[in-house]
Amino acid sequence: MFRLSSWLPRQHTVPYDILDPWIEIVAQSTNNRVQIEILDAPLGPPPAHLGLAQSGEADIVYTLHGYSGQEAFLRSQIGQFSFLGDSFGTAIVFSDIYRNDLNAAAEHEGVELLGLWTHGPGLLFLNGVQIRTLDDFQQLRVRTPGGYITEMVTELGAENQFLSPGQISDAFVSDQINAATFPWEAAPAFNFADKVTTGLEMPGGIYNATWMLVMNSDAWNRISDRDQQIVQQVSGEVIGLLAGKSWDEADYLGKQRCADIGMTIQRASDELIADFADLASGYEQRWAQAVAAEGFDGDGALDLLRRRTSVQQL
Repeated sequence: MFRLSSWLPRQHTVPYDILDPWIEIVAQSTNNRVQIEILDAPLGPPPAHLGLAQSGEADIVYTLHGYSGQEAFLRSQIGQFSFLGDSFGTAIVFSDIYRNDLNAAAEHEGVELLGLWTHGPGLLFLNGVQIRTLDDFQQLRVRTPGGYITEMVTELGAENQFLSPGQISDAFVSDQINAATFPWEAAPAFNFADKVTTGLEMPGGIYNATWMLVMNSDAWNRISDRDQQIVQQVSGEVIGLLAGKSWDEADYLGKQRCADIGMTIQRASDELIADFADLASGYEQRWAQAVAAEGFDGDGALDLLRRRTSVQQL
């Protein structure tokens, strides 16, 4: 029995809609030779989880690349940029391109990479403030998940704060923060839907976050070659599909819940979107150059991702 450390609530989309079905598929496909249990309590805070898998304290973990040291996962940023897509296809396409075109496995040294995905398109939840121009970001005390969006809002003058999802509701109540970046499902899931006034959207997402599911190398090597092949066959693309479809549904229900309790749902103005896109393009260009220095075609990969999700750069 392999132990999976989970730091999200048991009924959250990740453990309930992604991992539970995957665990069942793995067990059925290997005739119960590979069995996985989700622990009742996490073995550490979210940012520690990659290290828990590397050290063997946990057999399997999931986490965000942004939590785990962006420098080590440069190529994962392809799934974090703005305007990538509004539907579950983004998770599937990101998993395919990062894994097969950008050699994701090489960036996950010391663990066995089982799955990759993105959450739904990210937006900006605001409490008592409005964002009409890029200058307005200077008034924000904002929670971000690390990675691209953290760098971007910091450049815009916001005060960034790293908080785990379970801390967000209290942080809004105490006025520690007045903004947070999440997809729609997070507002009811982490009990802050009634603590904010506005959900600010941009087409294709203000940002996205990339996730990994990894296994300790020694634990992986305890699985037979035959079953390793089976596990990989029912992991990579399957996890991306499970994640994308379940997050679509969770975001739909989350947005509906936010509207029902009176949150203002606001689409950013065309002028703000254009200015944000100009700034975002600079990040993409610098990323593509850094990726090119490692021998990969970042421009081509990003263009392919957007064509496959039917979203063109604004």
